[in-house]
Amino acid sequence: MTTMRRYVFAFLAVCVALAAGIALGDGVLQGKPPVDNHVALSRANAALGGRLSDLRQQQALGATVTAAAVPSLVKGRLAASSVTVFVLPGVDEQTVTDVTTTLHQAGAVVTVQARLSPTLLDPDKKTYVDSVASNSLKGILDLGQLSSASTYERIGALIARAYTGHRDNLAADTEATKIDAQLQGAKLVTLSSQLQRRGSLVMMLAPSDHGNNDLTFAVHQIEQDILVELAARSDAVVVAGTLASAQSGGLLNQLRKASPADNLATVDVIGSPAGRAIAVFALAAAADHTAGDYGLVQGRPVLPAGLAPVSR
Repeated sequence: MTTMRRYVFAFLAVCVALAAGIALGDGVLQGKPPVDNHVALSRANAALGGRLSDLRQQQALGATVTAAAVPSLVKGRLAASSVTVFVLPGVDEQTVTDVTTTLHQAGAVVTVQARLSPTLLDPDKKTYVDSVASNSLKGILDLGQLSSASTYERIGALIARAYTGHRDNLAADTEATKIDAQLQGAKLVTLSSQLQRRGSLVMMLAPSDHGNNDLTFAVHQIEQDILVELAARSDAVVVAGTLASAQSGGLLNQLRKASPADNLATVDVIGSPAGRAIAVFALAAAADHTAGDYGLVQGRPVLPAGLAPVSR
């Protein structure tokens, strides 16, 4: 196991090196060379191109070995855990399949797989979402204190009540099934199968969108409001996306600045086998209220407990 952890750490370090190599290849070598240095620059370009090719081949090999090792690496990490997977708009189906497979390999039971609709996250549809939240709250006794809360606090609490819970209270009771019917009827949420049990752990898959414009920020703020309610009403939450989602204006970037809950972790390398293993360990860490930001954080590998190298 120690050897495997060292390997995963080294694999992520290679990713950083590859990114640096690509940046170099896209930088100085793309400019016009001085007239008198054609031969020297051609040789340097060829050498760097060879190094970049080597790094890419090493990355491909690393990904293949990691994919083969992940089942053993994550085995039992989430044994007997119930997980709800939320999928935000823009996440492709292969990512959902790969993450679900890794959760199963970790011993978890994926009790709910729910896609949140673009309508739910559209700031221009706030009035509609508010009306759904108001109607859905009627008769839900344990959410009565939210009648004066904001639109997205209320809808977030309803989503959490329907699909998540704490370890000792995960039955899909009458209130959960009622909320589920209303959310699906309003086309704000779509489930892959009928609701039978809720999850105590939450994995939310985020798309790669980012950008410093008002609309993107508003969408991510809605997502953050929902995530705060999910964290409050479950045992742990991991928001997993790509490196792009951790760039300025991305959801992970916004969450990392806000640190909205001590049981909410982020992972920005979900597109790789190593990244999905990291997400499993991050979910276990968040359940112990030791959540953090994992993956390639500010250009350096950061791994959760159980994967990070132990200093001697």
